[in-house]
Amino acid sequence: MMRNIAIVLHPGFQLLDAAGPTAAFEMAERFRPGSYQLRGMAPGICRATARVESSFGLSLAAEPLRDGPFDTILVSGGEIIRSMAAAQQIVA
Repeated sequence: MMRNIAIVLHPGFQLLDAAGPTAAFEMAERFRPGSYQLRGMAPGICRATARVESSFGLSLAAEPLRDGPFDTILVSGGEIIRSMAAAQQIVA
């Protein structure tokens, strides 16, 4: 059974909070192909994909934030206060 996993990024996210879970699910997928589908998503994106900058300055690609269905939603930690608009969209 395929599990849909959303990893939500925001401006100023902590890189480890996104990279750690992504790596764990990616490795689990190697042992059970077809088990996990990961999506990196972020609020405030208007096109198919865009880059979101971490607190370190490294950027990751993300899709626009959207409704599920998702089996698991992980919201990256970090300085969400950098963008209150992003925080409001994530909570909504």
